Amino acid sequence: MIAASAADGTASTPERLLEVAIRAIETGGERSVNVRRVAGACGVTSPIVYKAYGSREGLVVAAQAERFRRSIADNVALFSRAIDAAGTVEELRAVMVRLVAAASDPSRIGSRQVQYEVLGAAVHRADLRKAVDEAMRSLIDQATAALERARQRGLVRADVALPELVWWFVGQIQGRRLVEQSEAVVDHEAWVRTATEALLAVLFGG
Repeated sequence: MIAASAADGTASTPERLLEVAIRAIETGGERSVNVRRVAGACGVTSPIVYKAYGSREGLVVAAQAERFRRSIADNVALFSRAIDAAGTVEELRAVMVRLVAAASDPSRIGSRQVQYEVLGAAVHRADLRKAVDEAMRSLIDQATAALERARQRGLVRADVALPELVWWFVGQIQGRRLVEQSEAVVDHEAWVRTATEALLAVLFGG
């Protein structure tokens, strides 16, 4: 993974270029991604950027898609491991309760904002829509696979459409951003309680 390789100092040149582009977007928006400056920050020349990403737009698309992926990936990885560790229905129910609470926590407003920013940027850009979709489908597949393994252990209802459930859950968590940017008074605890009850009912029948 890019984040891991960057952390342990083994990042390739394309990975380092991507990291610089991501930082530029997060501090100054897409317009701050300058090929010459990105290349210079990595100690290479502009043609290296074009070789790796084809164009400035290619670099921006890759950076935005990676920002989107990262905004969700940590939760998916964490709870996939927790799902695999659950040995009883009660343990899995507890994992799902924690999942809703963690995914909708106010501390993750920044992650949800990133998702909205990238999805907005993708509206009229087919390449970015495709890149975001590929990242999203990979994460959905990972979460679905974990739930399928739980179902094989007899912990989840046999008739649940798991991929559709995961897509629904991700969509409702992203929908939290609508609440967070609204002036409406919404009880966070009631929202979490409602979302939790809905998820548990689908997975376990109540």
